Amino acid sequence: MNVLKPSSESSIVIFGLGTVGLTALMGAKYLKAKQIIAVDIQASKFPLAMELGATDVINGRETSDVVAKIKEITGGIGADFAVQKMIGKTLNCLRRSLTILPSGL
Repeated sequence: MNVLKPSSESSIVIFGLGTVGLTALMGAKYLKAKQIIAVDIQASKFPLAMELGATDVINGRETSDVVAKIKEITGGIGADFAVQKMIGKTLNCLRRSLTILPSGL
C-alpha cells in the first residue's frame, strides 16, 4: 500500500485471498479505500474478506468474466489499483492509471 497509496476515493481489486491478498485488503481498509473488491476461487475465504473490509467479493470459479464483473461493480470504469501475484487479467480490469502492485514488492 505504500507503493500504491490509494485515497479514500480509490477502488482496488485484490486477486487471491491468501496471506498477501488479505494483508493488502487490510491495508486498503486502513487507508479507507472507497471500494475494495476481493477475488478468489474459494468461497470459504469470502466471510473473512468481508469482515476485514472487502466491499465486494467475486468468485473467480463461478464468474465467467471476472473483468466484466469488476467493471460492473465499479460503474463501468474499472478499478484504480490492483494487487495480484500474476499479471494476467489484472490489466484489463484497471481504468486509466494502470497501477499494479505485483506481490513481493
